[in-house]
Amino acid sequence: MRRRFQTPMMAVIAFLCIPGCESRKVGNPETSVIGSHNVNAIRDADSASGYLIDGNIATTSATEVGANAGDYPVTKELGPFPSRQITGLLSILLDPAAYEWEYSKSCIATPGVKLSFRSGDHQIDLLLCFECDILMVYRDDKYVSSGNIDFGRPKLVALLKASYPDDPTIQSLANTH
Repeated sequence: MRRRFQTPMMAVIAFLCIPGCESRKVGNPETSVIGSHNVNAIRDADSASGYLIDGNIATTSATEVGANAGDYPVTKELGPFPSRQITGLLSILLDPAAYEWEYSKSCIATPGVKLSFRSGDHQIDLLLCFECDILMVYRDDKYVSSGNIDFGRPKLVALLKASYPDDPTIQSLANTH
């Protein structure tokens, strides 16, 4: 009799422990994903650059192992990020409709694109994983936050393609996942 009870109970416990399936509400994207001080630094950037990076730095979540933005090796410099595109980028990143707010993901982000913004003594790095549609935000090389940018992907891809029209990797990004 005890044995029949253990199997269903273990199944229930295993189901409740599955990562990435819990519902999670997140607040205002300006304060919870990017942070208003980072928005200002991006908006007022003295310089901005784009890079292709190798996102395969760890076998666990980069945020769990405490990875810094600089830990992701640059594989190619894309060049300056056009200042005329900063307003468009911020409008995408600050749009609550660009994010999947309801669920977290159990995947391990492997960002392939980094946008870096230097403002005074601070650097803001936005790392984009287009495999999982995750945005990771770093300030002065330290992890700040991340968000599921699923619904903003088409606009982000279009913006990157317009910013780097001669890069074959950027041009090969699909608008949808």
